[in-house]
Amino acid sequence: MRKTIFLSTLILLSFAVVPQKSWGKGPEPQPAFSQTVAPELNLELEYLAPVDKDRQIETVSLNILIKKPEIFRLKQFDSYLGLTLTRAWGSINRTTINPDSSAFGLGPVFLIRKELWQNNRVQLFFDSSVGLIFYSKDFPAGGDFYNFMWRFGPKIKYQIDPNLAWNLSYKWMHVSNGQISHEEPTHNPAYNGVGFSLGLAWAF
Repeated sequence: MRKTIFLSTLILLSFAVVPQKSWGKGPEPQPAFSQTVAPELNLELEYLAPVDKDRQIETVSLNILIKKPEIFRLKQFDSYLGLTLTRAWGSINRTTINPDSSAFGLGPVFLIRKELWQNNRVQLFFDSSVGLIFYSKDFPAGGDFYNFMWRFGPKIKYQIDPNLAWNLSYKWMHVSNGQISHEEPTHNPAYNGVGFSLGLAWAF
């Protein structure tokens, strides 16, 4: 888990030293943080399939995010706050407990976004987010009622009009409650997932 978190953070922060590129029309002037920035609402529906053979847990989530540029004051990044509603189901191969791992979850999420490229109506981003999710029961089996949900990956955005855009993302996810134990069974049955999300962004 530590290697995963470190790697995702390193990838995102490395983009801070990469200059933004654009082809076609030049980029629009970026507003200073002292200026008013129009609120932006993002709705995303995602499905993430299991990665590990012994942790066959599927995850569907709805992400509701609002742009909050004042939180992360770097011009190369955008920041968002919101909620993740999630439903996970499946099983985890463990010999001492019931393998069923199905639950509903809800919790706050924080996301930072780096623009990598733009060309007229199309933009490419890299997203990284962390959420604190509270579940309807201990989840996965043998775990606890809460987990941290880390997600990161590229996102392509198409601007339909000045106020509306759709986006498609590929995401890698790691879910863990952060507990460390050298005893068996561990209380941190983490799991991973990969998949896609489809969303709408509305500036209002």
